[in-house]
Amino acid sequence: MTENKKFGPISEEEYQLIKKLTPLPHVDLVFLRKNYGGNWETLIFNRKTDSWAGKSCLIGGRQRKGERILRTIARQADEVGFRVRVLAPFRSDFPSYVDSGKDQDPEKQATTLVYPVVIAGGAKDEVPNIKSNEVDSPKWVSVDNLPGNIIPHHARKISETINRIEKLTAGSK
Repeated sequence: MTENKKFGPISEEEYQLIKKLTPLPHVDLVFLRKNYGGNWETLIFNRKTDSWAGKSCLIGGRQRKGERILRTIARQADEVGFRVRVLAPFRSDFPSYVDSGKDQDPEKQATTLVYPVVIAGGAKDEVPNIKSNEVDSPKWVSVDNLPGNIIPHHARKISETINRIEKLTAGSK
């Protein structure tokens, strides 16, 4: 065993095994708005990279070491040109859904906290020019009519989020 400068007294092989077997914390954002008819719409993007290239998707990513969840949410939204707030009754410590399914990323089995967000400030219909290497072509779509090419676990996250919003707000109507 050699001293790994970055990881202490473990070998590179041991480090790679730990990395392979340890789920990584992620955040996915479900951008939501109500259209003029009062129905839910979500903002989806076109994935440009990895095995999901060409598919419709949500945005999200890893939580960085030392980063609080609210900062991860803000950073992910900022990467596509938005400032957001988490849609009540959800909060950074109360996501709408937790997904630890193996279908998310076959190599890294992420554990993903899913947050419904709304755009803070500015025109809700405006979609910014995205300067991202990972996604492009944002568009608002009805949650009841998602594109056929959406990443399956992203469709599930949208559906679960809407179901939980409706369940939690049913008594307040």
